[in-house]
Amino acid sequence: MMNINKLIQSINRAKKIRRALPYHQQEISGINVNDKELPQILKTIKLLFKQFKLNEFDIKISHWGEVILIEPYRQIKVILSVGYFEQDHSISSVRERLKTCDYFNASSFDFNSRNLLIRIRAARANTKWREHNFSDIENGKILAESFAEQIIELTSTLVATTRFDPYKNFGQVTIEDVLAIARYGSALYGRETVLFFLVRDKDILSYPQKITIDKSEMKIVNFGGFIRSYFLNKKATKLLGLLPINFEGEETVIER
Repeated sequence: MMNINKLIQSINRAKKIRRALPYHQQEISGINVNDKELPQILKTIKLLFKQFKLNEFDIKISHWGEVILIEPYRQIKVILSVGYFEQDHSISSVRERLKTCDYFNASSFDFNSRNLLIRIRAARANTKWREHNFSDIENGKILAESFAEQIIELTSTLVATTRFDPYKNFGQVTIEDVLAIARYGSALYGRETVLFFLVRDKDILSYPQKITIDKSEMKIVNFGGFIRSYFLNKKATKLLGLLPINFEGEETVIER
């Protein structure tokens, strides 16, 4: 049975690893606010989750704090994101303006003010975000009921399955996750961690296919079968420990 408090705790725990997101090659959504704002935001998120639970939605949180809602009728996945964004209508206005001119003074648009938004969209190609400004939210319960209705509406016209589901393995550690942490560690500690040398190894990073982590050793195999081993020092192990990797028991194998 879904435990709302544990879901909120998962989002809180992801604060540390989300510092590495700028080094990730893939776009990862989630709750992107500062530590001071987070407690108040989570109060609203908790109300949302409670309403989704009443509507029999499933909710999944990844190790990056990414939030996926799964509607109960056809199991269609919906992304939930919170952060400071340009609103869609501002972006649409700019696109329309650029159809008639090559450039313009951006100050003529309300385009430089980013708003704190809560957004949802179906996890499908070419689907649009539906968004609410947090400053307009007076009653979290009303918002939750509205979002539940919107999700049912926006998924009602979609087919249940697609050829490509980018969230099929949602929550599993990927090779891109490990490399993001390696880049983050390299920037944070430089030569003090073996990750500094890993991210500069052009041979092994030529399309890596498999990563094996066994206690303090990490092996990487690239597309051509080239293998490189790295012995992880304490800093590297601590950073990679931000991912759900087991350093004590059986080896962890991550494949593309």
